[in-house]
Amino acid sequence: FFYVYLLISTNTKKKISYVGYTNNPKLRLEKHNKGIGAKFTRGRKWKMLYKKKLLIVFILHCFK
Repeated sequence: FFYVYLLISTNTKKKISYVGYTNNPKLRLEKHNKGIGAKFTRGRKWKMLYKKKLLIVFILHCFK
């Protein structure tokens, strides 16, 4: 399963949000807070405001 999540910055005057997806929300939040997550999130501290489990279905078609 994958999760979509919403982060909010905790160490800035103006609140900044970030949306992402992962299969391990706890680990991903740790990475964002250590500065090794997405480039946009580096240099800020984050709190997870929301997460939701998603069921992703892939459909493959074969063509001749």
